[in-house]
Amino acid sequence: SVATANRFARALGFEGYPQFRAELVCGFEAMLAPIDNLRSEVNRPASSTEIIAGSLNEDLANLEATRRALDTDLCNQAVRMILNAERIYIVGYGASAFLGGLMAHNLDPFCTTVQSTIGSGGPSTV
Repeated sequence: SVATANRFARALGFEGYPQFRAELVCGFEAMLAPIDNLRSEVNRPASSTEIIAGSLNEDLANLEATRRALDTDLCNQAVRMILNAERIYIVGYGASAFLGGLMAHNLDPFCTTVQSTIGSGGPSTV
């Protein structure tokens, strides 16, 4: 009820519900600003070249962040574990099936047993 909303707002230190609501709106505006920026970017007309370039720039940024985070000891340990494994199982479905197939093909000459379960189904193909 209106009376309950006003009592609640007063209990929180506001003069009434309208002041409480105004404070909530101000708080949410800052939180929702990135979403509004995204909406305006999505609604901005872009050429196919800009879209592809933007996608590639995001990929490059992700790859660079991954490269910077590489730890030499952990990379060496991962390679040793793969090369010393008795069996390697690769599972891939949907879009990852292609990458799993590449991995199986490229590991096969260096590893004792590489087994793959690769299928074209999965959530990425729905």
